[in-house]
Amino acid sequence: MKIILDTEPLIMLLLFREYVVSEEKQKQDKIKKFLEQQLHGDIKDQEEYFKFFERELKNRNILVTSYVLAEVTDMIENHYFKGKDYCELMEASADFFKKLYEEYMEKDTIIDMMIEKKDKHVEAGKESKYFIEFGFANISIYLALTKEIEKNKKNKYNINVFLLSEDKYLKNFCTYVEKFNNVMTFNEFVYQMKLRSELYIK
Repeated sequence: MKIILDTEPLIMLLLFREYVVSEEKQKQDKIKKFLEQQLHGDIKDQEEYFKFFERELKNRNILVTSYVLAEVTDMIENHYFKGKDYCELMEASADFFKKLYEEYMEKDTIIDMMIEKKDKHVEAGKESKYFIEFGFANISIYLALTKEIEKNKKNKYNINVFLLSEDKYLKNFCTYVEKFNNVMTFNEFVYQMKLRSELYIK
């Protein structure tokens, strides 16, 4: 199984790891508050699923692109940790980042896909967005998803690859325009694991 992560789910995993290993209560409380807002519940209720991701990380089954990594470090520095705290987090997370499987996407490939699908658009609420507006990070993980699906094309339901994203436009595009059934938010994926634990939790 491969799990492709967009920016927000990757930040959640990174911060959960820091929450576990940190000995600073102030930092733990800050991370706990953020994660519980994202998870809509007590972080302790989700610990086994974070541990599942840790196992998949060790097995090199968590896939990202360099564009997502750039967004992650930028968002963390601008919204969560600054200065010394940011430097310490990056140093402590070196092993975490190294264990991620990186799918390399050339910029020209992304630009070509932008142009190819530029007129396709998707709605989210009352607003709509054209594919060309998605940006390099989102299109890079869309390409990573299509590449993994192609590898698993004999599997009708594509249960061997998932894309986790909190981006409503990307998620809706993949689900309703491209008709993929394996794109979901972090919480939706956890819910699926709960329903089908015999498949996902070893």
